[in-house]
Amino acid sequence: MSNKRLKVDICPFLRKFYASVNAIITHSKYVNEDVKLLLFESFSLQLLTYGLSVIHLSAGQLNILNIAWNNVYRKIFGGSQLKRYSFYVVGLILNT
Repeated sequence: MSNKRLKVDICPFLRKFYASVNAIITHSKYVNEDVKLLLFESFSLQLLTYGLSVIHLSAGQLNILNIAWNNVYRKIFGGSQLKRYSFYVVGLILNT
């Protein structure tokens, strides 16, 4: 019997994640950055990480998920303020 692998398409996960991110950004224009980060961690991050413990993703797919999460920090803090909040930015830690 050969080695069998399940191929997983992460595009639907990313689509739902970015929809959630955009909804939070739209409805929280005048909210503090710390509160926005908590909202993203509470609602959006779950859409990226749900079920990852039971499926095997390639290193490239994990990198794409990590980039998506880091984009949240860029949207919240912007490029100019990112250094000021660099202690928040640790990336999404996923085992390969």
